[in-house]
Amino acid sequence: MRWKELLGLAACVVPAAANGDWGLKYEVSPNGISWGPAIVVAPGGTVYFRMGAYFDLGTQVMTSNGAGNAVVFGRVAGQQIITNTINGQDFASEMTRSVSSGGAPFLLVSNTASGILIGSTGVASWAGNLEFAGSLNFYLEYPEPSMLVFRGKLAIGTNTTPRTFTFRNNLFGTNNEPGLRFYNDVPTSPIELGAPIDSSSRTDLNATIQVSTAICGVPTINSVSGPTSASPSQPATFTVSASNAAFYEWQKNGAAITQTGHYMNAGTATMTIPFPESIDAASYRVRVYSLCGASVLSDPIGLTITCAADLNGDGFVDDIDFTWFAANYENLFCEDHPCAADFNLDGMVDDADFVVFAAQYDQLICP
Repeated sequence: MRWKELLGLAACVVPAAANGDWGLKYEVSPNGISWGPAIVVAPGGTVYFRMGAYFDLGTQVMTSNGAGNAVVFGRVAGQQIITNTINGQDFASEMTRSVSSGGAPFLLVSNTASGILIGSTGVASWAGNLEFAGSLNFYLEYPEPSMLVFRGKLAIGTNTTPRTFTFRNNLFGTNNEPGLRFYNDVPTSPIELGAPIDSSSRTDLNATIQVSTAICGVPTINSVSGPTSASPSQPATFTVSASNAAFYEWQKNGAAITQTGHYMNAGTATMTIPFPESIDAASYRVRVYSLCGASVLSDPIGLTITCAADLNGDGFVDDIDFTWFAANYENLFCEDHPCAADFNLDGMVDDADFVVFAAQYDQLICP
């Protein structure tokens, strides 16, 4: 699982700290969809939580082949803790690992007087290797600056005493096992991973859960905007402005949208569909949550996807559009990506795009 989904990795609800170039990131959520660094919950409520790792581009990593720039997260070793919980009243469950491997104790949950521990103290138990599915050349061009490691659900007891939990790291590596390792861009075969050179600058982004009986304020949506029509070559961006807002959940035809490469930043105030398709013609709304989980739903915005061959946007596919298409076809390679006549978004205006154009040209009026 790529963590463009977590930060918006890219993304992200919480930006990487300016004074640190790598570390661990902890987040909480009222619904398991939109995430942030803090939340307020009433006694007896539930909170979702997750942990990942991040690095800023330019972070230096040392392997046996020398120092280079980090390009993708490779391994985590550590034990996490949710502090200030009450043993026997607050419980963590539904633990799910996003890394490709790791022993059974990797997500071992135990209650102690100091809090809820996640993972054990043995390196082999709580170190998890992530699948390195891409080639070095791929990651040189598209570095992965963050990765989701695990997530879970916390059930809060009914004790009404105001208190604050902190979700953070408890043990970071041990003995000869670094807490984090990354692959770097030093050419080698097989690709090796190593620890960051500037380890002293590690900065963790912790999360807090405040248990409170205080009255929960409902957010106010000031405005919501977005396109009512878009072509496959034009990004569609939806934005909401709201007061008392902490979490955002964009919806398509009433169903929550989770962030993917197709839907970017779905857990933030601005969601983008970079390359709309016909399946994206739908009604879009956003549910805005306050810090304590009270929510309000926006008015809908109906999005239609225009036919791609109507290059001048007048509702007809005619000779004017053909002239535009022919001019792009002569250039073959798009100067800007995506360009309007590149209907299949492969970076070229070629015969494959002409097939799409010709079919819609024969219909004259956009379907």
